[in-house]
Amino acid sequence: MSEPVPGRRRPAAVALVLVVAMIMVLVAAVVGYRLLGGCASGSDPGTATAPADPPGAADRATAAAVTAAGLPVTPLWSTGGSGPGAATIGASADTVFTLHPGGAGSDDSLLRAHDPATGAVRWQRTAPVIGGSATVLAQEGVAVVTGGTRGGRGEVAGFRETNGELLWCLQLSVESPGLVDLLGDGSDTVVLVERGAGTATVTTLGTRDGRQRWRTQVPSTGNGAPVLAPGDGGVVALPGAGDSRVVALDLATGAQRWEHDDPGHPQPLLGAPGRVVARTDSGAAGLTAADGTDAWAPLPGAGPGAPRFAWVDGGLAVLGRPGSGLLARRLSDGAVVWQLGWRDLGVAPAAGAPPTAAAGGRRVVADGTAVLVLDPATGAAGVGTGGQALDALAADPGGTLLVARAGDRVAAFRPQVRPGGAGR
Repeated sequence: MSEPVPGRRRPAAVALVLVVAMIMVLVAAVVGYRLLGGCASGSDPGTATAPADPPGAADRATAAAVTAAGLPVTPLWSTGGSGPGAATIGASADTVFTLHPGGAGSDDSLLRAHDPATGAVRWQRTAPVIGGSATVLAQEGVAVVTGGTRGGRGEVAGFRETNGELLWCLQLSVESPGLVDLLGDGSDTVVLVERGAGTATVTTLGTRDGRQRWRTQVPSTGNGAPVLAPGDGGVVALPGAGDSRVVALDLATGAQRWEHDDPGHPQPLLGAPGRVVARTDSGAAGLTAADGTDAWAPLPGAGPGAPRFAWVDGGLAVLGRPGSGLLARRLSDGAVVWQLGWRDLGVAPAAGAPPTAAAGGRRVVADGTAVLVLDPATGAAGVGTGGQALDALAADPGGTLLVARAGDRVAAFRPQVRPGGAGR
């Protein structure tokens, strides 16, 4: 009988160790590719040392228009892009983010983090290619960015707000010209919805680590965009198959929670804690997020035109209808709180969803060169003109900074905070 040689492993044991090690390396490589290594985002193109520009004549004219409409603001700074094309904007309590198309010969975009008071660039990083859409979502100290897809390429990436560190990144799966929507709950959850070829792929990710929590696919061929109703019992609501249903997925598990069928061709319009508001041919319906039952119905005789856009201010759903104006309904029971006609406001009906943001305790809405400022609680409104046409608006969560884009210029304004407040 032979004795084992001291210090020598049996061949089977050695083979097992090697197999386990290879599996671990493979898993690490796959995870690394998905979270960091396989993405083009995150490189440092060099420090941008040039300060932001002081407010120019156009910025002062915009500030005068917003002030005349009822929200006194002070222009702080403005800045241009790194190349041709308009920037996508976003803001947190401590940072203004601008996502610029890359310069000549570059497919990638450039994400810049600005000091909100001075506009100075704290850092800049290469960011995902910009295709059909671009989004900058700021929450939990992370800037989550996507540009949709272009030429078979597309990413979503998370950057640490303080220093631009690339925390995570993953490749999009939808092919061009698919639709990409990025939704956030204001906390630790990011929802990525990719729609193409009659299917919606829905993925939830951790804000700070990009880890996938669940991923599912549902038929989706209807019009409209997905919305998020956050909080306990939260759901992701999206257009279902055909043009007459809304499908809701459980935010925690991805399981289908309910499906709402209606001959009025419902489409998701907005989400709020405990509520999904759907646009229908005859108006807007409030659905209970937990089970999809009707909480309130479209309002007969509210004026022509189904709502084309909407936002949440505190406990109100403000609905924009092209044929009549703005209608504010209580999210809890659908009661009408106030309504305004476009003619009464002296502005042209909005052709699509106008740029809007909540700042200084007011709701700011851009309509061409006109600026509308609303008291969200009462509907009291003012209109200012004479500024430049604003293409996009953003504000920090506290409403202490208003950011506007006009063409390829981005400007920041400090509002005088008013009593009350507009919630988002």
